[in-house]
Amino acid sequence: MKFTRSAAAMVFIALTESAIPAQAQEQADRRLANTITVTGIGETESAPDIAFVTVGVVTTGARAQDAAQANAAATTKVMTALKQLGIAEKDLQTSGYSVNPQYEQNPQPRREGPRIIGYNVSNNVRATIRNLANIGKAIDASLEAGANNVHGVSFGLDAREKAESEALTNAVTEARRKADILARAAGVRITGVVQVHEGAVYRPQPMMMETAMFRRGAAAETPISPGELTISANVTVIYSILPVAGASLGTETRTAKREMPLRDITLLRKVIAAEIAEMKLQKGDNEAKVGLRSAVLSSLDKQIEALEQETNSKAKAPKSK
Repeated sequence: MKFTRSAAAMVFIALTESAIPAQAQEQADRRLANTITVTGIGETESAPDIAFVTVGVVTTGARAQDAAQANAAATTKVMTALKQLGIAEKDLQTSGYSVNPQYEQNPQPRREGPRIIGYNVSNNVRATIRNLANIGKAIDASLEAGANNVHGVSFGLDAREKAESEALTNAVTEARRKADILARAAGVRITGVVQVHEGAVYRPQPMMMETAMFRRGAAAETPISPGELTISANVTVIYSILPVAGASLGTETRTAKREMPLRDITLLRKVIAAEIAEMKLQKGDNEAKVGLRSAVLSSLDKQIEALEQETNSKAKAPKSK
């Protein structure tokens, strides 16, 4: 199993308390004072271990009963063929059944409206396939038994606990990395974790829709490629912070300049600038918070300018022979 990491961070640096009359809001502000809140996203890739194939039978008849009986006979043959591949009864499920009238294509004008000339009956069966080597065989066996629709193949993870655990671990690691960058830039140090909130775990299921290869009488087995699934998780972590001993905000951010690459500083500046713009649009007393972020933003601008000058100087310096 392999994994990759990616993250998006939303930053909230609260170094003061807001005087809000509501007691509940005031208590919440106290809990968030001297904290950094970061949201991290982690991903992991895993090969699927289960597949879902949906096949269907469509029949027509002059009467609804005729079409339904023909459909029942054909669908029974399809389900029997799937069971012969070792698919259990509990893994076969009707996913859709409908009876619809057919109308004449070019009806003559009449008071009673279009004339019914027959009926369509559709029955779809969803098969859960636990042996992925049988996916193509299940499709071919269904077509041979009388199915005339293949609605698609999707993949999933039956044993997904390990993959989800890795995604969550990656998300927490990424959140801490972002928090460390923010703490250095703000002239503070992380002292602990106040809260951790787990977000949604996303498990996409790639879908392979019906193609021309799904036809009765195909000479070769229908090829199916499961590929890999990407499992994504996100967590929001609130870290407690304190000022660095013996260092002011400006001193710490100057130190951070030597530790942080220009790319990280530029990313951090964009995040904080977006927060300032959002706070100015919000109602309430955000003046102190905006002031703190503005101070950090000013310090980051100086760092970016210094690093750019240093880079330009190195580029212009003559190379030693």
